[in-house]
Amino acid sequence: MSETLARFIPAADISFSHQIVINAPAALVFEDGLGLGTEVVARLIREGDTCIRVHIGDEFIQTDEQHFVLRPQDASDYQALCEALSSAGQLPRSILHLWSVTKPEEVASGPDGFKVMQERGFYSLLFLAQALGAQRDREQIQIIMVSNGMQAVKESEVFYPEKVTLLGTCKVI
Repeated sequence: MSETLARFIPAADISFSHQIVINAPAALVFEDGLGLGTEVVARLIREGDTCIRVHIGDEFIQTDEQHFVLRPQDASDYQALCEALSSAGQLPRSILHLWSVTKPEEVASGPDGFKVMQERGFYSLLFLAQALGAQRDREQIQIIMVSNGMQAVKESEVFYPEKVTLLGTCKVI
């Protein structure tokens, strides 16, 4: 199984894309809906790095060498992603997971909202780690998970308890 690291980076706001450090020439970026991933990818490309982008969708699709769409709730999509990257010699050493960076209207309340946040966060990281562990490559992989609204940093902030389960995943991975 690949040795994977997970890091928790607390931040009061998401305008810190310049602070995200990717320690490899190629990165896998699970892009958010707020544009943080777009900013990071643009910066990394300017710096000469390769970025492979992953978006949420209704089925697993590889649109080209550097763009994928997958279902966050389907473990087989993460296996397919890692197998495609490995067979192309593009399994990255750094992964930036931003699917828990959400707009307030993306976080629905009740059981359905909880389920969606678990699929985008907890299960997405779990399935990703399992898929990486199934690869033959034994190199260390850096995983950076970013979330907003997981904890109230300021008293006036709204937070979403359904995102807190990410902490457990990060500590275990």
